[in-house]
Amino acid sequence: MTFATAGRVGVGSVRAPGWVQGLGRAFAASPTGPGGAASGVISALIVFVAAVPFAGWALPAAWLAPMAILAVAEQAWPARRPGAWWRELNPFAWLSSAGYSVAAFYLVFFHKSSAQTLGVTLYGVLIFQILARDYTAPRRLMANLSAPLLAVVLVQAAAATMLVQRGVPWQILTLVASPFIVFRAFRTMQSHLVGAHTLERRARAELSESETRYRMLAERSPDIIMRCDTSGRIEYLSPAAANYGYDPASLIGRDIREVMDPTDWGRQQALLQELTQGRSTEPGAPAVWRCLRADGTPILFEGAFSRLVDDGGQVVGAMAVMRDVTAREAMEDELRRRQAAAEAAAVAKSQFLANMSHEIRTPLTGVIGFAGLLKDVPRLPKEARRYADRIHTSAGALLTVVNDVLDFSKLEANQVELDPQPLELRSFLDETLDLVRGLAEGKGLRLRLDPLAADLPQRIVADGARLRQVLLNLLTNAVKFTEAGEVVVTAGAGTGEGVLRIAVRDTGIGVAPEVADRLFVRFSQVDGSNARQHGGSGLGLAISKGLIEMMAGRIGMESQPGDGSTFWVELPLTPAPAAVKPSVVERDPDIEVESIRLLMVDDVAVNRELVTAILEPFDVRIVEADSGAAAVQAALDQPFDVILMDLQMPGMDGLAATAVIRATSELNRETPIVALSANVLGEHVASCLAAGMNDHVGKPISPGELLTKIARWTQPAA
Repeated sequence: MTFATAGRVGVGSVRAPGWVQGLGRAFAASPTGPGGAASGVISALIVFVAAVPFAGWALPAAWLAPMAILAVAEQAWPARRPGAWWRELNPFAWLSSAGYSVAAFYLVFFHKSSAQTLGVTLYGVLIFQILARDYTAPRRLMANLSAPLLAVVLVQAAAATMLVQRGVPWQILTLVASPFIVFRAFRTMQSHLVGAHTLERRARAELSESETRYRMLAERSPDIIMRCDTSGRIEYLSPAAANYGYDPASLIGRDIREVMDPTDWGRQQALLQELTQGRSTEPGAPAVWRCLRADGTPILFEGAFSRLVDDGGQVVGAMAVMRDVTAREAMEDELRRRQAAAEAAAVAKSQFLANMSHEIRTPLTGVIGFAGLLKDVPRLPKEARRYADRIHTSAGALLTVVNDVLDFSKLEANQVELDPQPLELRSFLDETLDLVRGLAEGKGLRLRLDPLAADLPQRIVADGARLRQVLLNLLTNAVKFTEAGEVVVTAGAGTGEGVLRIAVRDTGIGVAPEVADRLFVRFSQVDGSNARQHGGSGLGLAISKGLIEMMAGRIGMESQPGDGSTFWVELPLTPAPAAVKPSVVERDPDIEVESIRLLMVDDVAVNRELVTAILEPFDVRIVEADSGAAAVQAALDQPFDVILMDLQMPGMDGLAATAVIRATSELNRETPIVALSANVLGEHVASCLAAGMNDHVGKPISPGELLTKIARWTQPAA
């Protein structure tokens, strides 16, 4: 009966009940780590209690005592000694396995029913425990499996003997298949465990390698890498902190505020809280952190912060990479300081140029004005008239230089504004040539305009004043550098579609190729020597280049020494609509000024005398005022038809006087006020109109312009 039961166990026909399986799971918890000995004793105690109903008290108790001792000794034995495999074998673990194998053999061989189930469970759990523990060491595995395998072999041998005695030897095949299947199952399990162990070991190696690599990067990075928790406690600090006098290890666990500048802590704390608490920070929040070296010296770090979250999405802290930007910030501060200084210098330069313009134009007003009047005096001796012409011409040349300097300064400051208006191209070119015709004829040069190309529109849209300024510069240069021959202007299609090309060709001295690239550079001249034959400021072509580029055009030159030069400009061609008529300001050289009353306000007596001389041929009653306050008083006392107001005067200037007259004078509240000033920059003209003035005449005074403006504001419209 006993052997028959063993045979049934051998073929695996017995199914363990639930309580036995629970016992097996408890026993399978391999005693490892602290408390492992207690776990081993408990497992032995469970087997003892389960065996008592079958074997009584004496034999299980005799088995329990050595098993408890072996459980303690197994944990006390040193883990895996280096050397041969047998040195790694724990003898107490082997004896413990043998003890459980003996118990399993006893329960299976000498008992039946639940006792056999317990024995089979002990076999399985014991073999699984050994396999799970020693699957990576085949020799140690076989050594530890020797005891349970021997017990199983004995049970199977007994079952085979029984089958032969009963006359059913063919059932031995089933008996043999049972351990074979178990062996294959455990072998497959071992393969999986070994594979999993290999993958785990490889993953651990890769993780270790990655950790080593990134730890090396963190430790060798010149930037400080820091991690802190949500309360601001430092959890990690890279060795780069030692560069600033800190011991990284000593700062672990300390508050981040201990290394920050207390004067800037409020802003930095707010940013840190936003990061560590998971709230979004404001766009463009400052990333520069003011900190302190270990010796208290201020230092600036730029920190790229990122939040750290756990697997549940909860923020657990923040990590930052801190870069020393103290030198960079100092450089940027210096750049900002220099930029502010440069802007202040630019303002001072503009103010200086405006003041110099005023100071130069004021005496030039008298020189040019009185020279013009003097050379027109009847019965003036021939020699005196020639002297007056020389004075007038020289003063005009000086005025050209002043205008060039002002135009160039305005171009540099981006203060030039274009005013495109419709104009008739042919008339525009004829009028421009007429302005230099006298100069050309004085040198015996022919000055002509070639017929315009047939495909050009009659009217175009352009800033006539600025374009005329450029063409006059090219024409005067052509006349200046041409001693014989002609100067010819042509207009036609330029390079590309919708481009107007205007060229000025001369038969002058030409330009050498090695100096051609200096022509359009400011303050540059082809001949800068003391023996040069032709003067000039060297700004005309630079100004022309700037103006043409503002018009989205190009300017250039083609020349050969001794064969003359051709200077050309190309501009976008914008035809004027046929219905739009060009706005041309006509000036009648024989203009008449009707009987009027005029208030002349200027602190310079020469200027008042000049205006009086210009208006002497006309029926004009002039009242003079030498200050803004005097002008206000005169405007309160009597009505005027027009007021000529200087801008820059001591005490009350022209702008203030205008404002007072507009506000307080019942007699002249609506009287036209024309500024008559050496302040001719665009902002000056704009300020005149904003103050309540009606028009502006620049100094030096052009008699024709002055008379035209007076007639415009005093004569009723036709």
